[in-house]
This record gives sequence, C-alpha cells and structure tokens, in this order.
Amino acid sequence: MKSKLIPIMAACLALAFVSCGGTEKVKDKVLSWFRDDPRTRGQTRRLSQDEFMDKVRGAWAGKMIGVSYGSPYRFRYLGRMMESGEIRPWLPEYVSNAMHQDNLYVQMSFLHALEEKGLTISTAEAGRYFAQSQYALSHANEAARQNIRAGIQPPESGHPRYNPHADDVDFQNEADLFGILCPALPVSAVRMAETFGRLMNYGDGVYGGLFVAGMYSVAYMEKDPETVVRLGLAGIPARSRYAQLITDVLDYHQANPENWQGCWTMLEEKWAQNDLCPDGFEQPFNIDAKLNGGYVALGLLYGQGDFAKTLEITTRCGQGTDANASTAAGLVGAMVGYGGIPRNFTIGIPLIANRNFSFTPYNFDTLTKTCARLAREMIERNAGNIERLGEREYFEIVIQRPTPPERLEQFTPSMHRDYKNQWDNLPHIRGEGLHRRLQTVLDQFANGWKVTQCGLQINPVLLERYQDRYNVFMTHPLDRETPCRLSRKVTIPAQNPTLHLIVSSFDGAPNADWLLRVKANEQVIAEKLIGPVNGRFGWHDLKVDLSPFAEQETTLVLENTADDDGIETAYWATIEIQ
Repeated sequence: MKSKLIPIMAACLALAFVSCGGTEKVKDKVLSWFRDDPRTRGQTRRLSQDEFMDKVRGAWAGKMIGVSYGSPYRFRYLGRMMESGEIRPWLPEYVSNAMHQDNLYVQMSFLHALEEKGLTISTAEAGRYFAQSQYALSHANEAARQNIRAGIQPPESGHPRYNPHADDVDFQNEADLFGILCPALPVSAVRMAETFGRLMNYGDGVYGGLFVAGMYSVAYMEKDPETVVRLGLAGIPARSRYAQLITDVLDYHQANPENWQGCWTMLEEKWAQNDLCPDGFEQPFNIDAKLNGGYVALGLLYGQGDFAKTLEITTRCGQGTDANASTAAGLVGAMVGYGGIPRNFTIGIPLIANRNFSFTPYNFDTLTKTCARLAREMIERNAGNIERLGEREYFEIVIQRPTPPERLEQFTPSMHRDYKNQWDNLPHIRGEGLHRRLQTVLDQFANGWKVTQCGLQINPVLLERYQDRYNVFMTHPLDRETPCRLSRKVTIPAQNPTLHLIVSSFDGAPNADWLLRVKANEQVIAEKLIGPVNGRFGWHDLKVDLSPFAEQETTLVLENTADDDGIETAYWATIEIQ
C-alpha cells in the first residue's frame, strides 16, 4: 500500500508548491517530473557526454567565480542591502581567490571520500573522513568535527544537543557536489547529501543542503530558474520552516517579478530574526541556512538565468555573500553550461586549471573529470545507461521524482533554551572524550606514555601511513599558549641513554610547523622547530642525550608547542628510550 501512496504524495506536494502561482509553462515543467502515467513511468531523458561535461564545468566554474565575486563583502552587510555601485568591476585574476575557499575544498574532501569508499558510503564512514581533515573550519562544521573526534558520532554530532550551530549555513554551502554527481536524479542527490549533512547539521540546516543538491540535479535538464527552485523545494519537507521561507520568496516573486528589493525586505522583516546560532542570536549577523538560502533563491528568480545579474543580486542581499553567490552562480553555470557563462568571467580559469585547490588532490580539470566518472556510475546504478551513436556518447537517464525525507525535524527556540546550559559544558565534554580516545591510541603506539592538554584539532587515530612512515601518532597544542604534552616517568638506562624521536609536521600547508620541546624533570634539554626539511616536508630524526639522568627515575615530557598561526599538528613516527 505504501508504494502506491508515494507517487500520489509526491504529486500532491508538487501541486501544492505550484498552486500558489507560476506560469502555466512553469507548472507544466514541474508537474512533468511527477506524472505517474504508466505510459511514461521509467521515462528517460538523454544528455550527450559533451553537454554533460559542459554543465559540470559550468557548475564548478560558476562556484569559483561566485565565491571570488562575493568574498570581499562577506558578512559586511548585516541586515542591510548593498547599495548600487559598491561592487568592484570583475577582473579575470579575481577567480584565483577560489583556490583557497572552504566552501569549495570542504566538499572536494567529500568527493575524495566518495572516490575511496564508493557512492554508498555510510554516514559513519563519512564522519571518519571528516574527522581526519586538517583544514580550518568554523560554526557547525568545526563543532561537528570536534564532536566526532571526541567520540560524539553522527547524527549526534550535528544535533542541537551537541552542536549549537545546527541550523547554520555550513552544509548548504557544501552540498553542490551531490547534485553535480546526480544528473536528473534528485532522489539520489538528496540521499547522498543526507549522508554527509547529518555530520554537521540538523533540521533546516540539513534541508538547506538537500534543497541545493536537488536544484543542481535538475539543473542538468532545466534552464528556467523558477522551475529549478520549485523542483529543489519538492525535495524537502513542505512543513519545514525552510520550505516555508522559500515558498514566501516564490510567492513574492510571482506577485512582484521586478522588485527584488521588496522581496529582500519581506525576508528581513519576517525571517531575519530567527537565527539560533549563538553568534547570530538576536544579532544583525545571520548565518542561518534559511535566510541565506532565501537569498540564493531570490538571486536565481530575479536574475532570470542571466549569470551577471544573478551574481549581482545575490551579492547585494548581504550576509554570507561569498557562499551565496557561489551557490547561485554555480546553479546558473549548471543550467547554461560553461560555454553559456560570459567569457569575461571564465577567461581567468584556464590560467589556474592545473593548480590544486587547497587541501585537495584536485585541480579544475581533474575535479570535473572525477565528477563525470562518478556521475556515470550513478546513472548506471539508477537503471540508466551509456549509449554511443556514431562518434558521440549519450547518457540515457531514468528520471527520478523529487521526494522529501519522510521525517520532519526542526531546531526550535525551546531546544535552544533547553540545551544552552549544556553548550557551556561542551568544551569539557569534548576534551574528556578526546583524551580517552587519544590515550587508547597512544597506548598502542608508545605504551607507558600519557597524553594531556591535546587540542581538538586532530582526530584521535593511529594513521596507517603518513608520508613514507607507518603507524603514525598525531597531537596538537590545546591553544596558542598551552602545548600538548606526552609524559612518562621512567628509570633512565645506565649506558649511553638516548631518546630517539622521528617527527614531522603537516605537509598540506606552507606555514605548517611546530616547536618540539623535550624536558627532563621539567628542565628543557632539547628544542627544535619542526617544519620543512631543505624546503620540503619530511621527517626529523632526532637523538636526545639522556646521560645526565642515567640510572635516575626521571619524568620525560615531550611538548608539541604552537609556533605561529599555521597548522601546529605534530606527527610522531618513533618515540623510543634507548
């Protein structure tokens, strides 16, 4: 009985979304995705390989351009629109800013996890990959990563009980990937997005990512922004506050198709005071997924498919201008393809196409090729196939109906009140959890040593391999002033005793180094900056003389100390008293 009801429910959802307005043409386009006529069930749409690659390249190019376009104004315009004339004229070299932007490299790390574990990766596996990341994060992402490292596993890592940022925009900014990998397969896009979204968000924070993923998925086949927005909306619960906000944007646009400023004012008056983020609660600063998602929808609708116009309007809405412009421009890029983006915006991309994005193994060319390979696999997994006609390849894709998650969840003001006291205790909860896990790992690596004061910036696991060494232990200072300490009370051998250490630093950033300090009975006996060796990252093989302490019971301490503002992670391959 349930299987018969699902198409009916989906059709009702679609009708409800479009009944508020919209042209007959848009209604027909939206409803075409929901028809359950036996003659059209299993309906396919054809997409040539060339057209597909153009859209993949357009999506990522749009994201790169958008984040570079909006980044100078990020959270500078809080609760107010940008006035006309304040946006700098675009220059081709600005796009290089995208190489170091977190809303690009974070989701590329998700792509790397999918490459290694496969398209059916579990949330637990995704969490393990996320916990191992070394890039800087904030808000929901950083809270979730600290939670997972401390043993608070997904979905609890994204739940408001342990993550005060559960409704923040983080996952919405990182969900483009899942739609890009699922052409005309919005159900698959939403399912894959949920796998990762549960790591760091909950409720509307997750739904924002599902909305974005669904829009990218249908953008392969639809060029009308309103159709894309409505189909994206069909993939999230209609009773969620997120869906209500997007519906408000659609209604306002239908009634006032030329007045984007009025739509912005409506959002500000009705929705801008609802941010539950601790940093934005009752403040002009707003990093809520709903409001920023509303700006993306507003930019798409009033931009009317025009790339430059969409960029400008989305950016002028303020708040998270970098990520919002990136999402909106990426969607237009997916709709029109790389070749449809004005050349003055793309002309700088070939100059950096072979440069890797920060913290990833991907450059623009390898990124788009990897996405194409996984998308082919996704098409074939979902009853589609690849056909060759003459010299050209075509994807035959079995169209999926956008379908929302069955269960509605919302981060409510009452939850905000109930959990607030626990949030104050989270650093202690996380710290205890991390050190329990870290001590277990250290016992495997160097039994007899104890770890204290370690920061949550590392994942408490024994790395199978790092650089060319196996079974490597990691630590990180607690903060700028407090080093992580490894300690052991031991009687020093009598004959030529030495402490043998093989250590290294993070090899993914040029300013990654840390200060090693060795103490015996609190006396500093050795100190060395651990960073690149002869300009290259490698291992420091050190022997510290312990002769002055021979045959004495001595407390040895190894300190992983912060040196500057870089990544201070220490990698330990050997700790031996000889």
